[in-house]
Amino acid sequence: QDNRTDGAFSVYQEDGEGAYRREGDFSADRDGYVRGDFADGLEKPVGIMTFLGPMLLMLIPYVGVYAFLGTLLYWAFSKKSGMVRKSYARAMLIYFICMLIFFVIGVLILLQTGVLDPYMQKLGCSKALVGVLI
Repeated sequence: QDNRTDGAFSVYQEDGEGAYRREGDFSADRDGYVRGDFADGLEKPVGIMTFLGPMLLMLIPYVGVYAFLGTLLYWAFSKKSGMVRKSYARAMLIYFICMLIFFVIGVLILLQTGVLDPYMQKLGCSKALVGVLI
């Protein structure tokens, strides 16, 4: 198929308003819904506060992290969540799991090397307990 004046084929199509879009790129309908290859039908655009709001939950002492994780779990596994929220929540959960693994490995390395021994003695932990952990 030839869609350019010089005879070459381009994957970009003119949208009638002077702009070129790649075929299959998502575009907004008149009522603000987004249509694209990734969407199962129509999906409302997501604003910045959708993501910033739950992150601000983490600033609440004692319960903030749990509220944020609860929000992520709801978005990740709820059938009511849109594709954008679901993808964001799953990515953040994977990130948190990776950070938790790195933290545990780091603490175990510090315990093994004896760097934390003075702090463990102040807490009243014996080396036998540390040996069980490692």
